[in-house]
Amino acid sequence: MEDRISNLPDAVLCHILSFLPTKQSIVTSILSKRWKALWRSVPALHFEESLMDNNNDIETHARFVQSVYAFTLSRDMDQPFRRFHLVSRSFLCNPVNVIAWVSAALQRRVENLCLSLTPLTKMVLPSALFSCKTLVVLKLIGGLNRNPFPLDFKSVDLPLLTTLHLQSFILERRDMAELLRGSPNLEYLFVGHMYFSGPEARFERLPKLLRATIAFGHVPLEVVNNVQFLRIDWMEHKEEANLIPEFQNLTHLELGYSECTRDWVDVLEVIQRCPNLQILDIDMGSIDMTTRDDEGADWPFPRSVPSSISLHLKTCFIRCYGGSKGELRFARYIMRNARHLRTMKISTYASRQQKFNMLKKLSLCPRRSRICKLSFKSFKYICKFNQTLYIVWNCFFKFWCNGKPPPGLGENNRKCKHKMSPMVDRISSLPDTLLCHILSFLPTKEAIATTSLLSKRWSPLWLSVSTLRFNDQCYLQNKDTYFRFLQLVYTVMLSRDVAQPIQRFYLACMSSLCDTSMVNTWVTTVIQRKVQRLELSLPSTINLPCCILTSTTLVVLKLSGLTVNRVSSSPVDLPSLKALHLRRVHFLELRWLLQILSACPLLEDLLIRSLHVTNFSSDEQLKRLPKLVRADISDSFIYIPLTGFYHVEFLRTEVAWNLFFDKNHTFFNLSYLELKFICQFHDWDWLIKLLHQCPNLQILVIDKENGFTKTSVDENWVYPRFVPKGLSSKLKRCCVRNYEGQEGELQFARYIMQNARVLGALTICSTTSSNPEAKLQMIKKLSTCPRISVTCELSFE
Repeated sequence: MEDRISNLPDAVLCHILSFLPTKQSIVTSILSKRWKALWRSVPALHFEESLMDNNNDIETHARFVQSVYAFTLSRDMDQPFRRFHLVSRSFLCNPVNVIAWVSAALQRRVENLCLSLTPLTKMVLPSALFSCKTLVVLKLIGGLNRNPFPLDFKSVDLPLLTTLHLQSFILERRDMAELLRGSPNLEYLFVGHMYFSGPEARFERLPKLLRATIAFGHVPLEVVNNVQFLRIDWMEHKEEANLIPEFQNLTHLELGYSECTRDWVDVLEVIQRCPNLQILDIDMGSIDMTTRDDEGADWPFPRSVPSSISLHLKTCFIRCYGGSKGELRFARYIMRNARHLRTMKISTYASRQQKFNMLKKLSLCPRRSRICKLSFKSFKYICKFNQTLYIVWNCFFKFWCNGKPPPGLGENNRKCKHKMSPMVDRISSLPDTLLCHILSFLPTKEAIATTSLLSKRWSPLWLSVSTLRFNDQCYLQNKDTYFRFLQLVYTVMLSRDVAQPIQRFYLACMSSLCDTSMVNTWVTTVIQRKVQRLELSLPSTINLPCCILTSTTLVVLKLSGLTVNRVSSSPVDLPSLKALHLRRVHFLELRWLLQILSACPLLEDLLIRSLHVTNFSSDEQLKRLPKLVRADISDSFIYIPLTGFYHVEFLRTEVAWNLFFDKNHTFFNLSYLELKFICQFHDWDWLIKLLHQCPNLQILVIDKENGFTKTSVDENWVYPRFVPKGLSSKLKRCCVRNYEGQEGELQFARYIMQNARVLGALTICSTTSSNPEAKLQMIKKLSTCPRISVTCELSFE
């Protein structure tokens, strides 16, 4: 067997080893000479000392300390640390050693620092830690049973810190306020099991904070009122119920209860301050369920329903549900008033009989949302696995039996029921190509996890599936779970045979942990495997891999969210591309977009949505696209000349000025035209000239921007002498959106009805629906217009 993994570059191998604890990454040095020195270049160090293995064992602890010193200080000073994790649960842990290791990591420009120590460790952290210019993630957990901050530090300066995790130690309020003040780019804050001392301090808001978990509520809520995710122990803030600020950006709220009486009125008060809440998670705590029977049973329903419940709430999760009358009443209130609720999740530790009674009562509750589903958490994974098996079986059933029951299972064949032979596994006898085709409709993770456990017949099949689908949506809880996603992608990519082609590759990554180098590695691999369909949905921080622009096998290319900061050094060449979709893509130069379009001679489908361009100046000329059938360019505010689109059948574009088109060329194939006038542009004469170039136009849609001002062009528009051929003999449907009743709009609608001989419908979409009188006047004026078509119907929306 060929050792392909050893042929990978050192950077890739070191990146893979960085996911392992340092002790295990060193073990790889015995594999071969190729691996002997790789562990020295791994940018992450992870040391963990177990409490069970090292309790009062001085010799074992000494070996652990010696190994940490050896691996930390023996590395080259010019080689930076990306991550340094130290977990020590031994009672023999010496603060002097920890300070030395932290100082060594700071000298090597550490980015991710995590310290998890035993509660008996007493130390003061070095002041250099709080002025580190490279620190991005800082986690301090346990082990600091007094103030760990230096007593003489003047200010905190952590310009790149995005994640701060503080748990289980004592801290003065002024130090906490200073730490937050010195972290202007903080995005995630966790404060749990803390004890704060000293007088009150002045806290400043964190404008970039997205996620906050405050277990005991010692940070003022005004500091975190810009977050999108908030986890808080609400009972600790009960005395401040009237001082809760507005959380305009909050979409995910988790409320944790302590062992106190539950006040559902206060819960609704919190929800009232979250107008855009979509996910509500309530943890009922660990109180014995037998003491909850009459708890909060008489709390009154409020007169008005919070807008977040009625308009935005999609998921509600009640953990440790005990089935008390107050809990049942709250669950009934949510299901009765949440119009868009999709899922009502219940998690309980009750017995089987108690679960049945709870489910029976909750099932009888009325639901305002028609799509609301009630589920218990204990059935979650079983249902997901059964759903996957159902998809596979359904594909087989339709193929094998053509949608009809197999012989012997029909309603009329009752005799065969008693003589039925043992079930035969027919699906496993299908050819590999057919089974791989069925598995290609599943996400790659489910295709591996579900089928490889069935039998030996299914175990290697996922390696031959021609479609790979990766989505990190289920791995965004923390960095550890996201590293499992990265490991999954790398494992699948490296496990496949190099000669095995990939027909379709779908990748969706929304986490900031996914960088350009990873995407370049994955995309380069699939391009080398002659991928035909490539779909990438990535954040704007990811740059477009240049290898895509020189692929000779790509047929479909769909890009979403990434940035094009340069094109390849070699000429752009996409000879096989037929479909190009660009959504929310950022181009630094307009000429790069024109180069890509001009390099697609077989392009048939073009879609451009919400495109952003930094520099519009360009001398590049767009070549004609003779095979283009459909072009959709909207919400982009870019200028692309129509000279390359003369063969399209469907055209949707925005008009902010007189788009250039050659009068000597005609849109012979164009049957659907949709124009959106923006930036106060609406030149009816220019539109008539364009219609002269569309002799076979059947559907015309005019979309005006709201708030157009009246001009002389509107009031004094004169009918042209000659009627366009396509308008008079081919036009069947016409739609005018954002109609405001201005004189120019009325004249254009009258011109259409007077000259379109085969017009079947004229639809007017008005923006003045709130004014009945204005709407009535529009209807009267349009209804009195003569119509040359007998079948023309006028509809007003």
